[in-house]
Parts: sequence; structure tokens; C-alpha cells
Amino acid sequence: MLAHLPARPDQPLTLKQVLSPYLLDSTLTHGHPKRQVSHWQAQLQSAPGTAARASVIYLPVGSWPAAGAQLADARFDVALAAAKWAVRIPPQATGSPTSGVFLPCVPLGQAREAIAIWLAILATHPPAGELQDGLGGPETGSGFNGVEVRNTMVPTWAYPGSNTYYLGPTDTESVTAAGYLLAHAMTSLPEQKVAQVLMSAWATWLNWHTTDAQLAAALGIPMPSVPAPPAPPRSPKPGATIVQQGPGNGPQNPLCTA
Repeated sequence: MLAHLPARPDQPLTLKQVLSPYLLDSTLTHGHPKRQVSHWQAQLQSAPGTAARASVIYLPVGSWPAAGAQLADARFDVALAAAKWAVRIPPQATGSPTSGVFLPCVPLGQAREAIAIWLAILATHPPAGELQDGLGGPETGSGFNGVEVRNTMVPTWAYPGSNTYYLGPTDTESVTAAGYLLAHAMTSLPEQKVAQVLMSAWATWLNWHTTDAQLAAALGIPMPSVPAPPAPPRSPKPGATIVQQGPGNGPQNPLCTA
């Protein structure tokens, strides 16, 4: 993946393998005072592999597949993580490792997201059908994929390896469908042409304020349209009550910023 970068990053990227004990497991903490267990829990929250690091990718022991298609997914997962590091998408995740609830940040409308996906595709050459399946919807036999950001439902893309813990729960971001679709369109262009556009204003493309629409315009391609969220039911059945699950009623994923 690094070989496709228009410019080398200023800092090195480190990959580490980690093993984190589950301190909430009563088989490990049986007989220990609550104060001691609470101290261990506090240490775990800032331990390697649990806390997100800007220049480190963690590979939890036991999560890496041995062979086959899963190995290809794992390689894409690592390539995408490295590409997101290269374009400065921060490894943000709000939540607690002890609660198991994480809300990854979303690079909504950011050019650097499409660039990262494009780099990962160039590095690993995954099957086009597998990438397309991640969009969800009737065509793929799966439901709508989306998260809520700033009171807006954002269609997302389930990239290969996104439903696993190859890199741990804190080193993931929700990837938007718009970012993938633009990256897919970029792969239809000569790599040299895309590289020249990126190299001409690399610092600008890495700025989170630079939009994916601006990148599409610079490449001379239309911004792809994204799948629309499903419409809510118009009226309840007789005697039934609808609980509105629209924007603003659920947990909000943070916007990826730098």
C-alpha cells in the first residue's frame, strides 16, 4: 500500500501483536478485592491494543485467520487501516472496552476516505463482487447499512474484514458508501492520472474539510450517487404503535476530524 502513496508519511507506522486479558471474567478475578479489579480495569482502558493510537495498528492474538478467503479479508483490513493512517484519518472510537460498546468516527464527505479505500484496493486487488456486496440492499440479499452522524442517516459500506476483530474494536471507523463508490470509480482511471492529481495537492486532499465531491471534480468524474435509507412506514397497523427511530433518536457516531 505504501508504494502507491504520492508522498511518504512523516512518521513510521508500527504493527504490533497484542494479547489482552478479559479482566471482567470471574475466573480470572475470583477472590480479588473489588478495588484491585477496578484498578486493573483502569489500566486495561489505556493498555496497548485497547486505546487507539495514531501510528500503531494492533493485531490481537488469535484473531488472524490461517488461510483461505478470510485471509484475503484480513489483508484488506490491514491495508485499509494503513491507508487511513497514511491519509490521517484518526483512529477514534468513543466508548469503553469494559462495556463493549464503541461508536467509531465517520469520515463523512471527506476526500481522504475515498483515497484510503482506493489505496487499499490497489494494494490487495480484492474481487469486485466482494466489494460490491458490502453496500447491502436488495441486490445483495442484505439489509441497509448505515450510521447516524449529526442527525443524518449515512449509508455505509461493509468492507472485507469489517465484521471481524482482526485489528481490535477501537481501530475501526465506519466507512461511507459514498467513499467506497468514489474509490471504485477511481480504480477505473489510470493509476498514474489519479496519482498526479493527488500529488499536485496532497496536503489539501488530506485536510478533512476537503470534500469527496471536490476530489471527483479534480479527477474529471461524476460523484457517484449513494443508496438512500429505507423510508419509514407510512401508517401503523390497526392497534399498533410505531416507535420513531429516525435521526436524533439513536446514538450518534462522531465525525472524523484532525
